[in-house]
Amino acid sequence: MPLYIIEELIIRLQAFNKGVGTFISCIRLGEQMIIKTNRGMITIPMVVLITQLQRPPAITNEEVAVLARQFVRSARQVNRNIVIG
Repeated sequence: MPLYIIEELIIRLQAFNKGVGTFISCIRLGEQMIIKTNRGMITIPMVVLITQLQRPPAITNEEVAVLARQFVRSARQVNRNIVIG
């Protein structure tokens, strides 16, 4: 999978979840791609990435929004938002 496809999808995810961050790395596990960003990680089905490669408009905004809600912030990012006072 070309990395630019993953980066394009991350840009689309950021429209629905500003906390997604920027691409760092990825690893494929079967039919899933685990994508690590500077703020956490998200697991994307390979079928979604293939669609992003071949027919990006076929992925609806609703589908992107659902994916964006599945983003998991890293513990370090969560801890930065804790205010002790």
